[in-house]
Amino acid sequence: MCNRFAATIYLAAGNDELVKYSQITGNMLYKKASEQAEYVLKKGYNENMTAYNLKPGDLIYWDNGPTGPAEDKFTFNGTEYSIGHVSVYVGEGVMIEATSVPWVGEGHTRVTTFDPSNAKPTSNPIIFANMLP
Repeated sequence: MCNRFAATIYLAAGNDELVKYSQITGNMLYKKASEQAEYVLKKGYNENMTAYNLKPGDLIYWDNGPTGPAEDKFTFNGTEYSIGHVSVYVGEGVMIEATSVPWVGEGHTRVTTFDPSNAKPTSNPIIFANMLP
């Protein structure tokens, strides 16, 4: 859900880097949050980005911690990541995200406070990226 939401926002802004295309059908597919995160690291879109210098439209990738699912894990420059979620920073300490957690509901979006000082080991904002012009 969250990966599609972030990709759709970027598509609306004219950036298709968060999607991929089927080699068989040519259809557009959404990259998983972990694929998106690995991509932004490889492209350097995270350089000089921290939780404290975000601008509207920036992407926030959340780490699952060491117990995260194997399909969400990748290694980049010797660091292992387990990315299971992406949200979009709106500004003024606020982010928007699509979620499937039971208390919000499958496929719903929510606007919520982004407070990096309140991170948990299994839900830690770890990669920040700016892909907008």
